[in-house]
Amino acid sequence: MTAVPVIAIVGDGVAAWMTAATLARRLPRDRYAIHVIEPGRPTPECLGSSLTALPSLVGFHAMLGITEEMILREARGTAALGVAYSGWSADGGASFFPFGAVGAPMASVAFHQLAARLVAAGRAVRPANYSVAALAAQSGRFAAGQPHGLHLELAAYRKAMRSVALAHGATAADGPLVAVTVEDGRIAGLALPSGTISPHLVLDCTGPARLAIGALEARFQSWKAWLPCDRMVSGFSTEPVAPLYGQMFAEDAGWSCLTPLAGGTAELACYSTAFAGSDGGEAFENGRLDAPWIGNCIALGTAAAVAEPLHPIGLQLTQSALARLITLLPATPEAAVEAAEYNRISANELDSVRDFLTMHYATSTRAGPFWDTVRAAPLPERAAYKRTLFEATGRIVMYDEEMFDAEDWVTLFDAHGIRPRRHDALADGFSLDEIERHFARVRQDVIETVRAIPPYASPLPVAAA
Repeated sequence: MTAVPVIAIVGDGVAAWMTAATLARRLPRDRYAIHVIEPGRPTPECLGSSLTALPSLVGFHAMLGITEEMILREARGTAALGVAYSGWSADGGASFFPFGAVGAPMASVAFHQLAARLVAAGRAVRPANYSVAALAAQSGRFAAGQPHGLHLELAAYRKAMRSVALAHGATAADGPLVAVTVEDGRIAGLALPSGTISPHLVLDCTGPARLAIGALEARFQSWKAWLPCDRMVSGFSTEPVAPLYGQMFAEDAGWSCLTPLAGGTAELACYSTAFAGSDGGEAFENGRLDAPWIGNCIALGTAAAVAEPLHPIGLQLTQSALARLITLLPATPEAAVEAAEYNRISANELDSVRDFLTMHYATSTRAGPFWDTVRAAPLPERAAYKRTLFEATGRIVMYDEEMFDAEDWVTLFDAHGIRPRRHDALADGFSLDEIERHFARVRQDVIETVRAIPPYASPLPVAAA
């Protein structure tokens, strides 16, 4: 048995190997041993067959000391500039959620407040026309210096993270998990075929199975009242789709998605079995643990929370939790204060994700029994207040530890046709002509920027399996 404290990571999916790579990279090798323990049985992560990563993942890879070129090659990756949503409104219209800025403020007045002033005066304003990411995606242009996310194949990205983790000193334990021993509200032992590990800290990355933290009687808080999809079906097609953005389609009992990868297209459908039956696919339930840190065990990834991939937040949630863990990592076995703070931040962050995903359903005007039902569900209290305040004033209330910023919320509301009844009084400090000239300049700057961007090159050759 090693003399240094053991951090045991239970799981063998993306979250497990992202965690192992992060800890092996950030922690002193002579102070901790990082062991990854296979679950011993299938533990689906409820993420589909592909992942869309937000731009922040670029910094995560840099921290690990790996290049984007390597990730693109190893994980069938392509660049991502945003997500297109189709069929969410009664008229069947489409909208685009860009990764990057939309418009530009005028003095201290936010762009969306200026837009509200123009709309109130009868002018038509489409925010995507003032986004470099949106126009570049539409015209098939991309340069490495642009803010961008990534489209990644799940299995290939997990394999790449495993290689990085092992290279930084993490080890794969000898044999799968056999049993979990609990003493005084803590995990005292993890039994393997080769012996028992007495862990300093256990990180549960086994998805909804929660094989480690489940032994500590973790409580699950369901979100199905607001997010009723409970089955996902994924696949892969060699037929290409437009590059640079994923496509989300509203369906009769849920939604489907096409994600461009090198060599083909990842397909995913999420639906509610209450409205479409239960033929095949992977069952799941949206929700989170009341407390992802109990005793000496912390749930990460979809062990901590399952949130259907209606927006690309799967990797972001794991990345954010790891940053929080590194900040609060306890040097001693007793860490009640650190656990309380970790749980407080996690609850706020995860509830903000719940609210953001819920708002896609609550603001949709698509007709049909499924959509009528989800639209009629009362919103969580803080989400309801956020919508009410925006509809009245165009302002976005921000709570602690939100995953999405104010501009993301404005984009979401605008995409679903939610317009404020009033605008910021400061916007009245400019004449309509001044605002229109400002919008024209911003639009021209966006067009010129996009024209200077080269056409998107073919993805790098895919690594051999």
